[in-house]
Amino acid sequence: MNHKKIFAVVMVLFGLLMLSLGKKEIQDISSIKINPENEPLSISPHKLAEYIIEKNLSYTLVDIREDSKTAKLQVDGSFTLPFLSLAKKENYSTIEKNKHVFLIGTEILKMKRAAVFLASKGFETFIIAGGINAWKSDVLNPIAPNADGSDEEFSNYKYRIAISNFLQGKGFGSAPVVKRVRRTLKRVQSEDADGGC
Repeated sequence: MNHKKIFAVVMVLFGLLMLSLGKKEIQDISSIKINPENEPLSISPHKLAEYIIEKNLSYTLVDIREDSKTAKLQVDGSFTLPFLSLAKKENYSTIEKNKHVFLIGTEILKMKRAAVFLASKGFETFIIAGGINAWKSDVLNPIAPNADGSDEEFSNYKYRIAISNFLQGKGFGSAPVVKRVRRTLKRVQSEDADGGC
């Protein structure tokens, strides 16, 4: 009978050991390795802008920068959950699991690590391509095309300016005037060549 109790205790301990080895919990979010197998998906800053304008509620936007940095510029509709605080269950459990999670920050590697961490917890995560810097340069402050740009470039620029104005509370105003250079072609009279073919 002692052999049966000892065997049962050994089996229970073995089972617990196997459970602890099989479930690898991420403890340090800063040490997560990014490789092709776990590379997070991304969306463009323009796509995020469209989601905001359309009032699409299928996502949660998490800003992983420290509070001091988010005070200078915060994306409309985002909430701050600093990178190092993200790994605490009481923090990441506030994010809705039935929505896509979009992550934005200044450091791409931190956004990727945060995405991998949240994916390991069952969230569907995406990073904003280029982070907050791309948001500022591509969405809030689009660059005007060259004066000799194509009609399509000017049309896209006006569209991006309208988005920028809307997101900054300026309505759908028009783009600043950029003078275009009209190219004119002059006809050159060709002269007949002597004795040519």
